[in-house]
Amino acid sequence: KQWYQRRVAITAGISGFPELFGHRNIKDKIFTFVGAGFPLTGVILHIETGAPINLIDYDREVVETAKKFLELTDKLGVTRPGSIKVMLADARDLIYLPTSKLPGKIRRHDGPTCSPHCPMNQGMSGKRIIPTDILDLASALSPETTSQVININASLVPTIRKRNVRGMSELLYERYDLKEGTNFRLAGEVTPPQKVISGATPAHLVTGFNSTCNVNSCQLLLNTCNFGSKLDFLENILDNPEYEALREAVEEIEEIGGCDSLWDSRVIDFYNKRSFVSISGVV
Repeated sequence: KQWYQRRVAITAGISGFPELFGHRNIKDKIFTFVGAGFPLTGVILHIETGAPINLIDYDREVVETAKKFLELTDKLGVTRPGSIKVMLADARDLIYLPTSKLPGKIRRHDGPTCSPHCPMNQGMSGKRIIPTDILDLASALSPETTSQVININASLVPTIRKRNVRGMSELLYERYDLKEGTNFRLAGEVTPPQKVISGATPAHLVTGFNSTCNVNSCQLLLNTCNFGSKLDFLENILDNPEYEALREAVEEIEEIGGCDSLWDSRVIDFYNKRSFVSISGVV
């Protein structure tokens, strides 16, 4: 029983650091796709993960078509009834808040009071709350709408995946550039290979490739608003009784001279600095 409790504690700790260890229990996360259009992406995402999906679009005709399509997939057993919700709304009229619990004393944001961009401020009162652990933003969203959603409406969401364009694809959609001063950091990008060959996508950002038929990339944006308390948690994790098993393992490695510290300088720099530092397994 004690061994099981330790394992649960370590698993809970890892789940609070998707930027280091990847997302755990993905089926328990809630995905929200803004600018969803035809719901094929949402259906595929649900099939692959088993997770509930929110699809948002402000085009009434598109929303009605999506609902009819989902009625068909539900009847055929392709999707679980009620697992994919389609909403008619402007993305800027909604608040996106995470549902995932955080371990220890990690906060949603490190400030002693609510950040000026926090969705719970008075200026955002009366807006509908959409539970969201991972937010997907379509290429078709304007840079202005994207900026407001990222910096205000979804400022506490831990992970955002932004579909974006580079090079000649900018003839089809407006490109969005993440500005300084935001809570988010561009951590990596999955891109069509031709964008790397042409030099449109910086090579140091590439974490994977999608089909050459794609015109857009998928950028991973990580929320840094609670990185201070996350670093504090990591640095003091061995003092927590719940992580006794981890402390014992580290002590054994130290005895044979294989470990100077639990976290190397790359991890510490990642949480201390605004600029992206490549860490294996981050994206």
